[in-house]
Amino acid sequence: RQTRTLLPQNGYQESDEPLVHFGLGQSEKVASLKIEWPSGATQTLTDLPGNRWLEIAEPDSAISDRPSRLTEATPSTLFRSSKAFQKLAAPETKFDDFFRQPLLPHQHSQLGPGQAWGDVDGDGLIDLYLGSPKGQSGRLLLNRGTDDRGEPVFALRMTEPFTGMGKWEDMGALLFEADGDGDLDLLVVSGSVECEPGDPTLADRLYLNDGTGHFAEAADSLPDPGAGGYASGSVAAAADFDRDGDLDVFVGGRVVPGEYPIPARNRLLINDGKGHFSDAAKEFGLLETGLVTSALWSDADADGWVDLLVTHEWGPVRLFSNRQGKLVEATSDAGLAKATGFWNSLSGRDLDGDGDIDYLAGNLGRNTKYKATETEPEIIYYGDMDGSGKRNLIEAKIDHDTGQLLPRRGLSCSGRAMPAIRQKVGTFQNWASSSLEQLYTETRLTGAMRLEATTLESVLLINDGEGHFEIQALPSLVQIAPVYGSALVDFDGDGWTDALLAQNFFTTQEETGPYDGGLSLCLKGGPSGFEEVWPLESGIVVPGDAKSLGVVDVNGDAKPDALFGVNQVAPMWFLNQSEGGSPLMIELDGPSGNPSAIGARVTIEIDGLPRQTAEVTAGSGYLTQQPGTLFFGWGAPDAKTTEAKVMIRWPNGEISTEALARSTGPRYRIGAK
Repeated sequence: RQTRTLLPQNGYQESDEPLVHFGLGQSEKVASLKIEWPSGATQTLTDLPGNRWLEIAEPDSAISDRPSRLTEATPSTLFRSSKAFQKLAAPETKFDDFFRQPLLPHQHSQLGPGQAWGDVDGDGLIDLYLGSPKGQSGRLLLNRGTDDRGEPVFALRMTEPFTGMGKWEDMGALLFEADGDGDLDLLVVSGSVECEPGDPTLADRLYLNDGTGHFAEAADSLPDPGAGGYASGSVAAAADFDRDGDLDVFVGGRVVPGEYPIPARNRLLINDGKGHFSDAAKEFGLLETGLVTSALWSDADADGWVDLLVTHEWGPVRLFSNRQGKLVEATSDAGLAKATGFWNSLSGRDLDGDGDIDYLAGNLGRNTKYKATETEPEIIYYGDMDGSGKRNLIEAKIDHDTGQLLPRRGLSCSGRAMPAIRQKVGTFQNWASSSLEQLYTETRLTGAMRLEATTLESVLLINDGEGHFEIQALPSLVQIAPVYGSALVDFDGDGWTDALLAQNFFTTQEETGPYDGGLSLCLKGGPSGFEEVWPLESGIVVPGDAKSLGVVDVNGDAKPDALFGVNQVAPMWFLNQSEGGSPLMIELDGPSGNPSAIGARVTIEIDGLPRQTAEVTAGSGYLTQQPGTLFFGWGAPDAKTTEAKVMIRWPNGEISTEALARSTGPRYRIGAK
């Protein structure tokens, strides 16, 4: 479908002739042409021949149909915005990442905020921990229901330990059962480049809950960092991967401050069931996997044991297969090793109705200066490139015609960072006509750290049921901006999984400008896959630097609402007002060491709808912990289906079945047998 508006003005002080052009491709005729005249009248012509100059006059008969005045249409949207959190902006403290590393591709000091959801005070309402930048207090928001207008109401708890959190930069956070007393405790990952490597402000923090939503720091619960000091972290994801009845945590390492792209160490925190953790990352080959951006515990190979998937910048989506409590890397076998990229996020759900979990992986997109392919990747080097004894970054690309390595950055910025190179090259013409080897020498390039990115599209990873994946690019509109937060949920209750994406990235190189082509995006699922939903239809408009994305029923109607965490400004609420389907919401009650049943898989079968399968996770998307709630759909409101068959594979591997009556919904709570 093509749409054109006939306007005389164009460009700068220009005017076009009053013509409208359309391209028909291989078609020889126009099936339908609809004209909306300035008077408000409409005219539709069908079966028009192609390769023609058509002159169309507004018919006189349309005059009587002209409205007395033009009115603005107000169509119903899937979501409506809410200003509930408009006073919760947390501006970043100014920090110049480029002072230490002037040739950085982008900054790392403004990567939040993260968010974690869970009922911390036992009142049955889902509360929120919202991450804060360095210099700001942590934010625990207690859910108080809705006001008389249906707007969410939260109470900000500004007491210790949250008022004393200003020296840390929050990244990922988890509300999970850490010490076996039945309530949700809080783990906050510290990550920053606004300090020296190993600095104590990079220490992760565990806060234990007294059951009423009051927390105290558990200073000795996390393992000592060792000789290298504390690592700058990114994401946290929890699961009982060893099936001992308590929750263990993977904490991803982001970057060594001032040493990009050297990755920080990961941690695999093994819980003793009483809230004391030991680090097993080295034992399972997880210590250094790359620049970690996101992680997800999910049963990728459908063997009943949750596996670990980890996304990386300048690296692949890695899969660590769980062999009955032992993690073994299976990235190559899964078909993921060659797809290196600038991966940011990962969400999972069955997308094709075959009962296994597929994944949505957020990436940089195709609307930047980077143009990577498998044969012509983007490349970065890190080493002493000018003989000064100081390590510098070099970005490179491959010339399509000659196959030569060429510098991605220009002489001005490269010369400021490495004056010896500026002196060696002399002129811009010499720079433009030199290969990377001529500029820096093959010896220095060979001795430097080298990373590649071959894939820029945000994609779907379609699972064959055994942990092998087919990579499918998401629709073109997704690729106009980087994807950070993501959620795979049936938002409209029609029985098909939809997707919601948080987009944009503002803190790029100065000469590049922000990647701000997106407004965040909703994708509607259906038999033919995902289709883009324009903002006028979805109601989703997030023009800022969107990062985390939480999905929660905040107003008690069993429909999934969305909270976007946006860097520098207040979080943005979008409340679900869909009418096309009927929601089906499930909450699970797990054992005492895992009360939210994290790691459980739920499959629903309803006559006339595809099979729906989802997992309970703690850590997904980007810097987000979703609540343990799972959202499905009954289908159309007038559908005659009265029952849903439910199969649950619990975190310990046991399987139970249920029959849900539509008449008793739309909210269902199921406990382990």
